[in-house]
Amino acid sequence: MREEWQRIELSELVYEACLGTTSRSVDGSGNLTLLKMGSLRGGSIDNSQVETVMAGTVENLHRLTLRPGDLLINTRNTPELVGKVGVWHEDDGRTVPDNNLLIVRFNQMVEPSYMGAQLTFGVPAKRIRGIATGTTSVAAVYWRDLARIEIPVPPLAKQRRIAEILGEMDEQISVSLLRKAKQEMLIDGLRSALLAPKSGWVDVQIGDVGQVVTGATPTSDYFSISRNSLPFITPAEVSVSGAVEDPGRSVHSSAPGVRMLPAGTTLVVCIGFGTGKVGFAAFECCTNQQINAIVSRQGVDPRFLFMSVAERAGQIRARANLQVTPILNKSEFSKIWVSVPDVDTQRQLADRFDAAKDVSRAIDVEIAKLRDLKQAMLDDLLTGRVSTRTGG
Repeated sequence: MREEWQRIELSELVYEACLGTTSRSVDGSGNLTLLKMGSLRGGSIDNSQVETVMAGTVENLHRLTLRPGDLLINTRNTPELVGKVGVWHEDDGRTVPDNNLLIVRFNQMVEPSYMGAQLTFGVPAKRIRGIATGTTSVAAVYWRDLARIEIPVPPLAKQRRIAEILGEMDEQISVSLLRKAKQEMLIDGLRSALLAPKSGWVDVQIGDVGQVVTGATPTSDYFSISRNSLPFITPAEVSVSGAVEDPGRSVHSSAPGVRMLPAGTTLVVCIGFGTGKVGFAAFECCTNQQINAIVSRQGVDPRFLFMSVAERAGQIRARANLQVTPILNKSEFSKIWVSVPDVDTQRQLADRFDAAKDVSRAIDVEIAKLRDLKQAMLDDLLTGRVSTRTGG
């Protein structure tokens, strides 16, 4: 840590700390916004989904109304979530936190956004989780313990510069996330447009264009990492984006009921939570019994088949949810209709769809790099290992 930095207990940097209101929320009829712990997101605050409360029921209203620069700490939650923080930047004069959130107000030695970064990503964040008390399911932190945590504190000008640098990184990440969201919307619209039936297309059932295979779960004796094993896919590895992740565990190919699925197989979750998720397996694998796999027949492009089935995800969910436990058996699943053109057209449409997905994947890589860069910067900036060149 650089010479101009100091280690100062949190209590010496704060002029006020108090818990939020105990008043209960009312369904949309309140005249104040009520902020809860779920709104705290990695040092920031997401107030897009909040509840309301009546001002007349809030004791010490002036004190509890949030002001720009207030830092909120989640004091009660599961052990892994307790201690989450967020910095409030708005000046609306009509938002109060509930009593699971601790309001912390800093003196003039502190830039609140810098402190938010330290308590979210720095060494102090680990110390907050270390002082939490409670059970394996519910934990709590108290101001008397938080007050004694030591914070690395540079001069105020450096704090502001660090906060500015991290804010610029967050802005770049936000812009990339927005591009990603727009690209996914474009992909959904493109898929619907490409798959709109045209002259010469034929309506067929899924069972006519692919072999439907229902997976199985073998006994533990067959799980291995040997040369003759297959990645074992469950619904958890099928993402809503259509990607199929590496499960990290494999099943021996000789296991009873296990069927090797070739690369290019479409996987559809048909039982339980996640029913309707559709994924494209880019590698050989096998699945458990919750997944129906479709191996494309000759004359059917595997990518086009995936597109067609993904477009019917809503129909799959609707059929399965007619039952208490969502389930769509192999027979009924095979009867779902899709429209199919000739194979050359299938390939052309799949190529266009793949090009749009490639753009989305490139944005994912960009986001990952930005997040890695931010993490590296956090490690340096919050410990004083690098200069921010403020001249201070």
